[in-house]
Formats: sequence, C-alpha cells, structure tokens
Amino acid sequence: ENIAYCEREVSTQEKDLVFASYRQLGYRLSYTQRSSYKIDHYIPLCAGGSNNAENLWPQHISIANVTDSIEKLGCDKMALGKLTQARMVYLIKLVKNNLSQAQNVRNELSRLR
Repeated sequence: ENIAYCEREVSTQEKDLVFASYRQLGYRLSYTQRSSYKIDHYIPLCAGGSNNAENLWPQHISIANVTDSIEKLGCDKMALGKLTQARMVYLIKLVKNNLSQAQNVRNELSRLR
C-alpha cells in the first residue's frame, strides 16, 4: 500500500511531555511509577502511525505485553500483503481499547496466509 514509514525518533523530553499531558487530562499516572509505562505509538509506525503527540500515549507495561506481539504479527502480515492498512488500524484500535479481544485478533492475524 506504499505506507510512508516514520523513523522511531521520540526524544525523552517528548515522552515526558506526553506523560505529563495525560496527567493533566486527569489520568492517574504517578511519576513514581513512570517506569511501569512506555510511551507507545497508538497506531504503529508500520501501519502509518506517526511520532506526533496525538499518536503517542503512556501504555502500561501489562498492556504492552499483550499488544506488542499482536502489532508485530500484524506488521508482518501487512508486509506480506496479507492485511490492509485499514484492517490493521481497526484491529489495533480494537485490542488497545478492549484487551479481551486480543486472542480473537491474534487468531485472525494468524489465519492470514
């Protein structure tokens, strides 16, 4: 699909600003627990996501442990032409908004051959 690829260049300062902005929005993120979060690309770069602040969010490690492998699987399927960008974005949003869908999404991606 010729998706523009964005280099993964988010500075520590930008990550700190994303974390702080979520705190200002009312999310209960403690600076003492900052190491329990990574600043994640909500839409992965391989699916057309960007380094813009609107696409970055503090993702708890427990969520990353579920979603990172799904993102990799989806990106691999896209690279093979087995998955469209639109479907990838839909599936990633589905999982990140509802972790109970993770196994269903993983199964769907695994079936793509």
